Amino acid sequence: MATRKLDRRLPFYVVVLVLCTNSVTASRVVSSNTTHSTHDNITKGDSGVSCTKIGRRCLTGIDCVDKECVCPPGQKGNGEIECVDNENFLCTVSADPHLHSYGLSRTDVDLPCRYRLTRYLTEHRTAATSESRCTVEVYVTNELNMGQYYVRSVSISLSAQDSGEQVHHEFEVRKFGVSEDQIFNYQSNVTRTQSVWGSATHETVNGVDVYPTFDEENNFAVLWVPECATRIKYRAYDRSQHRQHQLPGISIMAPPDSKFLPTFGNYPHSLCGTFTDNETLYADRATGLGLFNKDLGVIYDILTEKASQNDNPARQNCETAMDTFETSADKTRDLNACGDILIRRKVRKCTVDDKGVQPIEAFISCLKYKQSTASTSDCSLLVALINDCDKQWRGPPVVCP
Repeated sequence: MATRKLDRRLPFYVVVLVLCTNSVTASRVVSSNTTHSTHDNITKGDSGVSCTKIGRRCLTGIDCVDKECVCPPGQKGNGEIECVDNENFLCTVSADPHLHSYGLSRTDVDLPCRYRLTRYLTEHRTAATSESRCTVEVYVTNELNMGQYYVRSVSISLSAQDSGEQVHHEFEVRKFGVSEDQIFNYQSNVTRTQSVWGSATHETVNGVDVYPTFDEENNFAVLWVPECATRIKYRAYDRSQHRQHQLPGISIMAPPDSKFLPTFGNYPHSLCGTFTDNETLYADRATGLGLFNKDLGVIYDILTEKASQNDNPARQNCETAMDTFETSADKTRDLNACGDILIRRKVRKCTVDDKGVQPIEAFISCLKYKQSTASTSDCSLLVALINDCDKQWRGPPVVCP
C-alpha cells in the first residue's frame, strides 16, 4: 500500500463520489497497488410508502403523516432522506438543491460549482489518548438539469490525527447515475487501499474503521465511520425525470461534540454552518451584504471562497465566474443586478432551452457588462437573451456600443 508523510491538517482517507448519468450498466472497480477488477452492483429499491404531495417516498420504515414523512420519536430530520437521533447534528442538500443547515436555516444553492458543505473535528470514540481526533470535510458539486440544480458529486475527506506519524491513504469512488427505469448504477474506482465500496469488508487506518456501503432498499451510497460518529449518505438524481419518487441529495450526520473551526467550519466558509446558528442565518447574511434575496448570499460566498473545481464539467465557467466576481469594485451591486440569471428558474430554462446558453455563462457576461469589461460577444449575448426571453428575463438593461 502506498504511503507518505502528511501535514497534520491533511486527510489520510479521501472519498470522491462522482455522478455521471450517461452510464447504463453498473460495475465496481477495485484497485490495490494498481491491480484492477470489476464487479457489478445494481440497486433498485423502492424505499417506503408513497407519501408527499408530489409522490415522494419515505425511507423504509418511516411513517407518512399528513403527506409528510415523519421521523420516529427521539429522532429528527427529513423522513424522505435521513433521520438521526436528536442529539446529533444534521445537514442536508436535497432536490434542486435545498440546503438545510445544522442550525435549521434554509436556502437554495443555484450554481453548477463545487463548494464546501462542512468541516469539523470530533473526538475519536475508542482512542487511547485524548489527542486522537477525527477531521471530516465534505464538498459537493451541482449540475443543472431541466432548469433545476442537483447535487452531481460528493467529495469526502476523513483524517485521524494524533501525536504519531501520519500515513496518507487515498480512496476514490465514482458513482455512475440512474438509468431511466430507476435502476441505480454504481461504479467504484478505488486507489491505494484494500477496501471495496459496497463489500462486506472495510478499511482500518490509524484505528478508524471506514465502511463504504450501499443501502439497496433506499438507493444510497453510504459512508459510515463509527469511531468518528459520522454518517454521510448520497442518493443520485435521475436526469430523465423532473421529479423522481426518491428524494435525491446528500445528508451529513455529525456528532454532538463536533467542533467547527473559524475560517474553515463556520459559515460562510462552510455552508452547513454550525449547530449554534439561528434559523435566519442565510437571510441575515444576505441582508448584511446588501443583497435583495437570501439565496444570493450563498452565491456571494461560494464565488468568494473559490473552492477547487476538480472533477467538475463546469470547471472553466465556475473559475471564470469566481475570477470575474473577484475583480468587481462593487460586488453587491453586480450580484443584485445579475443574480436573477442564476436563481430564477424561468430565466435558467430560457437561456438553456431557447439559446443553448448555460445560465452561468450569461451571468459572467452580465458581470463583465456591469464592470465595463464586456466584449462585443458578451454584450450581444445579453441583448439576444433579453429579446428572446422577453418577460421571463431578469437582469440589467443592456445597450451595446
